[in-house]
Amino acid sequence: MDQLPDNTIVFDNYCNLCSWSVHFIIKRDKQKVFWFTDPENEAFKELLKEKQMHVEPGESVMLIRNGNLYKGSAAALRISKQLGGLWPVMYIFIIIPAPIREGVYKFIAKNRYKWFGERKNAFSPEPDAADRFF
Repeated sequence: MDQLPDNTIVFDNYCNLCSWSVHFIIKRDKQKVFWFTDPENEAFKELLKEKQMHVEPGESVMLIRNGNLYKGSAAALRISKQLGGLWPVMYIFIIIPAPIREGVYKFIAKNRYKWFGERKNAFSPEPDAADRFF
């Protein structure tokens, strides 16, 4: 694949919290708008290079939408906005100033391995969702 589709979620596939989040998203993504990959995907690396974007080591969840790369809380809130159920209501937290949102997000991301553990093997999707992973 030369290009990642819109609404691609890039996630740390060795992080238990991130893996749980992907399962959570798949279950609530009734319209199947999201795609998934990890930061080592060649198309993702090419996008970063082409757009001159930088990703900090250890970024946990990112969203590619309309040629933009959203990281941290901005990605999480945009993802929640498209999920089924009441999850779109979470988008209201976008009104919290970005430095505060990012501070909380980065604190959790920094401690995610300590609190939730690290996978020994890379994330492997359920068979019914495997076609949504690159």
